Amino acid sequence: PSDTWMIWSRRTTQHVNESAGRWRAKDEEAAAALASRHAEARRRCNTGRSQTLNTGGWCLRKMAADGLFGKERTVTLPRGGAFRMPGAHVEADELVVEGLLKLTNRQAPATPLSINDFGAGVGQYGYVLHDRRPGSRWAGYDGAGDIEEYTRGYVSYFDLTLPLALPRADWVVSLEVAEHVPIAHEQMLVRNLHAHNCRGIVLSWACYGGHQHVNRRSNEYVVALFESLGYRYDRQASHAMRRPAYRARLEANRSNRVYGWFARSLMVFHRRTRPPGCVLD
Repeated sequence: PSDTWMIWSRRTTQHVNESAGRWRAKDEEAAAALASRHAEARRRCNTGRSQTLNTGGWCLRKMAADGLFGKERTVTLPRGGAFRMPGAHVEADELVVEGLLKLTNRQAPATPLSINDFGAGVGQYGYVLHDRRPGSRWAGYDGAGDIEEYTRGYVSYFDLTLPLALPRADWVVSLEVAEHVPIAHEQMLVRNLHAHNCRGIVLSWACYGGHQHVNRRSNEYVVALFESLGYRYDRQASHAMRRPAYRARLEANRSNRVYGWFARSLMVFHRRTRPPGCVLD
């Protein structure tokens, strides 16, 4: 059934815009709230039996110990680096990586545009981007309570149900995350994506069933929502990352690292206006 009738009211959209507009660098109150939430999430992961937190985040070491969706494994990168990954996670999608490299590429200056990866897993996309293009500016955040211990600080803890004040980036990337955040926190989730980018958002919000998918949304709903916040849906860039026919041919062989779910859910949004404080070099 369609969910477009549930699209936010003007008042809700205005509230989210106003909240995002209150983003401030080095916001001590926001930092303290996040630190408190992190301490609680870490405690729950260290002492509890559950693989997930009530905010939708994982407990990675518990997942790995239980062998959820398979054994933990080591991923080796072409230039020689490596990282460990739980069985429930997948490697970076090749078509998404290609799309991100294009979106962040600049001829002059040579420094690529920056990325905030919201719901970064164990940093799969960061590792591949750094491997493919040394000098990539990528920062990863995830809601797993023990993410910093598991990744040795490569990915930082965050909680999308709080009003965050993290450093902004040119692009926010959030892949297969929103559907795991309870619907009661949807407005705050969107506020955080909205507040932390200067140019746009690359988003995959599942519209289909799956493990812990508690808030599925249709493409029509998501496009209407972000257009109401002042974004333009980029069909061409979205299709370049989706490529459903190409994915269908390759996804049967997991070594190709392309995943069918992105054919239905990957969306690219450009801001129509830059928020105050964004300096575009």
